[in-house]
Amino acid sequence: MADEDVILAKPAEPVLTAEPAVTAEPAVTAEPAVTADQVREALAPFLARHPASAVEEIEIAPGKRISIKAPWGDDSLAIFVPQQLAPFADTLNNLLLPERYTAIWHVDTKDFEIIWTAFELPSAWQEVLSRKFRFRHEGQEYECTFSPSSERLLLIADNAVPMSASATGHRNMPSFSAYMTQRRETAARIIPRRPIAAPVSFWIKNIEWDEDAILDLVMHLNFFMTYYDAVSPEIIIHPPSSKNDTFKPVTRYTADRFPEHINSRPMDSNLLHYWRASRTGDSARKFQYLYRIIEYAASYHLESGSRANIKKLINAPNVFDDLDRVIEHIISALPAKSNDSYPVQVVLRDSVNPRLLWREIARNMSAFDRETVFDGGFTLRPLVAKSTGGEHEFLNSGIERVAATIRDIRNALSHGREQKSRDVILPTSGNFEKLRPWVALVQVAAQEVMVYRHIV
Repeated sequence: MADEDVILAKPAEPVLTAEPAVTAEPAVTAEPAVTADQVREALAPFLARHPASAVEEIEIAPGKRISIKAPWGDDSLAIFVPQQLAPFADTLNNLLLPERYTAIWHVDTKDFEIIWTAFELPSAWQEVLSRKFRFRHEGQEYECTFSPSSERLLLIADNAVPMSASATGHRNMPSFSAYMTQRRETAARIIPRRPIAAPVSFWIKNIEWDEDAILDLVMHLNFFMTYYDAVSPEIIIHPPSSKNDTFKPVTRYTADRFPEHINSRPMDSNLLHYWRASRTGDSARKFQYLYRIIEYAASYHLESGSRANIKKLINAPNVFDDLDRVIEHIISALPAKSNDSYPVQVVLRDSVNPRLLWREIARNMSAFDRETVFDGGFTLRPLVAKSTGGEHEFLNSGIERVAATIRDIRNALSHGREQKSRDVILPTSGNFEKLRPWVALVQVAAQEVMVYRHIV
């Protein structure tokens, strides 16, 4: 259950992720007992449910092991296939490993099991072990409880291995893997190397799997659990990965390569906090924080022409002879705001090289040259025209359209479910995907504003 904002399970302590004992299993021969094709056949229901996962052989001493690559769609983790294939296949074929959660969903019982920890709990969380409550949401009532973890989860943990550094805490597998190692050592009368407590999960009983409905339920659960208990564990919500290979991520290098020397300058701490917040979460969250950077900077920004005129007025040698006249001239030098996107337009025009924005547009042209309809009814008109002169036209007047469009997107996101009419962007997985190219565009704009807004 925690990423930076969302905690029923803190990521497991890193010291365990690299210990061979965590994933130790009885020694196997160099030749696996079953073939990869046999595993694929046995796990056909699981693999059909998890298109991002695959069965493959991994080189590991003393030979190769058949494994399931990217369970949960998470490349930082793999699951070795044990020699007893039948019970393992029966377990996995009855599970869904949801990408956005450190959890498993039991297909047959419809229970949602959020993976918490097998480590000893701190004193502040001891009371949680007996916590059980009913949660009513959108006309449905759910039984929620902190209870012992399932044997299905423990079987996965006993065969899970970390493959790389992880942004997901390896789905909290390390403490459960350590518990299983201790259980085997205890059965073999070997003294365990460390005390491991009983494994605990957070359960939501009898829930149908609907990705958008469960996200909404989890977000409400997280709020009310922390409303009634300020130190309550929360459910981890991981950012979704892209399911659309046609959308390319933001250009990696702003200046073609990483520089050898960087001259820093002090930045507003609010902008730095917004930037940090924009680095995690789903597309809607990222977009809103990035827009907040631009909006905040715009509220303190004067276009370069107005700034030059005002500087000239206040630096005149006779400025104190007629202050009233000077103030009138300063007021007249301020730009007239024709609409509420005008300040954003000004700060973008003064701070952002439109060629950098066009570079992102060109990478994902299909997201910008046609109409986009979001769940919730909001319709986004094309940002650029389908024409050979698209780049030239954008470099001349594209900043104004970008400012107006990202303002409209922000407004549609902010209204969300609070507005039961059309013209909103609901927090659905489909909308998160449609927003991805816009996040890349706004990210480039926001970072340029942070770097250059005080220079012009």
